[in-house]
Amino acid sequence: MPKVSHQEGKMDVRGHGLELMISSSRDVPPDEVTETVIEIMKSISKEVMYEGAVAIGHIKSYLKAKSGFVKSDTVGIKYGVNVYSELTEPVRTASLVLNIIVVGLDLKKIKKIELDNTIKVLAKHGFDATIANKKSNHKGIYECHAH
Repeated sequence: MPKVSHQEGKMDVRGHGLELMISSSRDVPPDEVTETVIEIMKSISKEVMYEGAVAIGHIKSYLKAKSGFVKSDTVGIKYGVNVYSELTEPVRTASLVLNIIVVGLDLKKIKKIELDNTIKVLAKHGFDATIANKKSNHKGIYECHAH
C-alpha cells in the first residue's frame, strides 16, 4: 500500500463517474436488483483496497428504472453499504450511475476496477450493459491538512 505523508501536505485524490444503460431479457425482481447494486459496491470497494488505495472517499450509485430507483453509498467495505430502494416492480431496463473518489490509486486503475467489477456483477445477474456517458472529475492533487 502506498504511503501518504501528511507532512508533505498533499494526498493523491482521484475520482471518476460512469453511467451505464443496463437491460435484461427477464423481469428482475426489485429485491434482486437491490442485491445486485450492493454486490457491485462491495466488489469495487474490495478491489480498490486490494490494488493499493489508501482510503475510499466514497463510492455512490444511483439506479433509475421505470418503477423507481435504488441509491447506495459506502466509504469502505468494513463500513458496509447504505442502500435505499423505492423499486415497486421488476426491472428490465435501467440507468446505473456510479461515482467513485479514492485516495492513493491511479485513475486508470480506478476506471478499470469500476467498469470491470460492475460489468461482472451485472452479468452474473443477467444484465447486459452499455456505457452511456463516461467522464472523469475530481482529478488531481488536493490539499490535506493534518490536525
